[in-house]
Amino acid sequence: MKREVRQREILTLLDRESGVSAGDLAQRFQVSRMTIHRDLRSLLKQGLLLRIQGGAVTKGLVRAATKNHCSACRRRLLPHQCCEILRADGSLDVACCTACGLRQFSVQPAAEQFLVGDQVSGRMLPAEDAYFLVNSLASPCCQPSFLSFASESEVALFQAGFGGSIARLDEALEFLRVAEGLNGT
Repeated sequence: MKREVRQREILTLLDRESGVSAGDLAQRFQVSRMTIHRDLRSLLKQGLLLRIQGGAVTKGLVRAATKNHCSACRRRLLPHQCCEILRADGSLDVACCTACGLRQFSVQPAAEQFLVGDQVSGRMLPAEDAYFLVNSLASPCCQPSFLSFASESEVALFQAGFGGSIARLDEALEFLRVAEGLNGT
């Protein structure tokens, strides 16, 4: 398959699935990961996608497109790590990473919706459905280290390489409370 055709198909997949891994693309197109990384680099230079660790995501993942900085720490947003908290009053808080998202949610837990980004696909998912890798060697953004995943098997694979503990939402919030010395009031 020619490079141009493969790159068009990659973009078509991204439109359908929001995010893809380099390994899945290599297997799908029966080429090496290096070939896929070259394709992704080319598409990135053209401004057609965003790269994430291990793959790529579409450019339109963050619903709060008008906001490009974290509501908590003011860092620039990276779409595959973002969190969104939709408040009952209709306001939207965006966070640059899972740590800031959990921090914002813990301060004002009354939210209509709390979404976190899956580290593998870049897709947003409800925080209560996510699995969190807590206190691993990976430091994607702010501290303490929190990464969110859509599946238990994916977080377990990541944990095998980077350590840390697997938690659900309540456990992740408790870890944050303890790590920041909050007394639960």
